[in-house]
Amino acid sequence: MENSRNEGRFDLKDNEKSDAPSTPALSEALECTICLDSAASPINECENGHVVCGICAEKITNCGLCKTNLQVSVLAERLSRQFNLKCSCPNGCVAKIAGADVKNHMEICEYRDVICQEQWGNECDQYQIPFQKFAMHLQVWHEIAFDEVDDGSYVTQNPSFTLAGDNFARPGDTGIFRVLTKHGKFFFFHFHTGIHFESIWVTVLGNRDEAEKHYFHLKISHDSDSKTKMEQSYTMPVLAYHDHSKFNPETMKGKCVSIPACVMTQFGVNKDLRDANKFYLNFTYTIV
Repeated sequence: MENSRNEGRFDLKDNEKSDAPSTPALSEALECTICLDSAASPINECENGHVVCGICAEKITNCGLCKTNLQVSVLAERLSRQFNLKCSCPNGCVAKIAGADVKNHMEICEYRDVICQEQWGNECDQYQIPFQKFAMHLQVWHEIAFDEVDDGSYVTQNPSFTLAGDNFARPGDTGIFRVLTKHGKFFFFHFHTGIHFESIWVTVLGNRDEAEKHYFHLKISHDSDSKTKMEQSYTMPVLAYHDHSKFNPETMKGKCVSIPACVMTQFGVNKDLRDANKFYLNFTYTIV
C-alpha cells in the first residue's frame, strides 16, 4: 500500500511539466463513497482505496463498499489541503467550507441540529432534531399552535398570566408559545418569565441574513367589554434561531419585548373567579 501511495505523488514545483490533476478532477477522486460529497477531514480510506469522509467515518467502522477496515489517509488529507478543496455543509446551509474546517463549521453552523428542551405537551430531554424538521417537531410532538400570516394580516391570542403580589408567580418559565409561517418561513415566538418582567422575542428558522429581513409587531390591549380602550404596541427585530434560542438578559437588550408585571394588572382582566391572581390580555401580532 505504501508503494502505491508513493507512486501517486507528484511535485507541485513541476506542475507545469507534469500531468497534475485539476481541482475538479481531484475533488471527484476524493469524493466520499457514502455521502458523495467532497471528503471532509479527517479523510479515511479502506484497504482497496475507497474514500470515506470524516463525517461518515464516525458512523461506520468498515468500508460501505467492500467492508474492509478504514484508516485516515495521509495522502488524501495532504492533497485536500494543498488544493483547498471545498465541501458542502452536511447541515444543508449554502456555505462551501474547506474540508479541514467542516467539523468546526458544523459546531457553529446556523443550520445545525436543534437540541430541543421544550416542555409544552410532551417533554423533550436534550432531544436532537434536524434543523429543517424542528418546526414540524414543535407542531406534532409539543402541540404548539401554528398560524399562517400574509402581508397585513395578524394573529390574536388571549394568554393568561399569574401574579404573586407585584411580581410574576412562576419565574423561570420559558419556551415557544406560537409559530407563525409566512412565505414559507417559520417564525418562533419565545417567552421567558422573570420575577418582574415577561420577555417575548421572535426567531426565524434560518440564518442572520434571513433574520435581518424581518421584524415582528406586537400589540397588547385591554380584554373587556369596557368602553375604555387601552393598548400598547412594540416593533422589534427578528433574530436567528441558534443565536437566541435561549433567553440571555445581556444579549437580549433591545431585541425583546419586556412587559412589567404592573402592565398585567393595568391591561389584564380577571375572568377566573377561583383565581384572583390570573389575568388575561389581548395579544395581536404579526411578522413584517
